[in-house]
Amino acid sequence: MPWDAAELRIADVGGDRRFQRARTLVGGPGAPVAQAEWAPDGTLLAACERTGWWNLHRVAPETGAAHTLHRAAEEFAGSQRLGLRWFAPLADAGPPDLQALGVALPHHCAAEMNHLASFLPELREAFDGTP
Repeated sequence: MPWDAAELRIADVGGDRRFQRARTLVGGPGAPVAQAEWAPDGTLLAACERTGWWNLHRVAPETGAAHTLHRAAEEFAGSQRLGLRWFAPLADAGPPDLQALGVALPHHCAAEMNHLASFLPELREAFDGTP
């Protein structure tokens, strides 16, 4: 199943629009990835199960080195479904680690996230693109 072994892969796009240097950064059996987003600083933010929980990690696209942003015994993502998002990077939330955690909430807080987003238009825009 995808939640058992999903990988985060990236590639360069050549002048002929073909993928080149495709590579796996993180993920795979026992450490799957549920969501990935580009951060303002050019790194990737990924919800991975590397810690045994769906925690948020910052991943270097050049090396695949991953740093756990907030190690917690709770889920910050869930089963993968195309288009679902559990976090969104915030450009102006302070230090880079806080930028990522600005809107990352445990998976069980989805209702609270929707409620909060109804009051903060910028959060709604970050999650679903609507102004």
